[in-house]
Amino acid sequence: MSSSFFFEKKVLVTGGSGFVGSHFVERLVKEGAVVTVPYRNKEKAEKNLKNVLNKIILIEYFYHTSY
Repeated sequence: MSSSFFFEKKVLVTGGSGFVGSHFVERLVKEGAVVTVPYRNKEKAEKNLKNVLNKIILIEYFYHTSY
């Protein structure tokens, strides 16, 4: 059993596919968290999260306004 606060906790990281966010995601995975990262740009997300791609959940999101 791990002593990490994040062990087996579900965490949603907005901005997790960016440079800073991807490092945060890697740390959470190392601590045992179940991490979900929404992304707009799949290529960027896969590039920045390549070290943990098989350990996280990536979901595409689309932001739309009706202006």
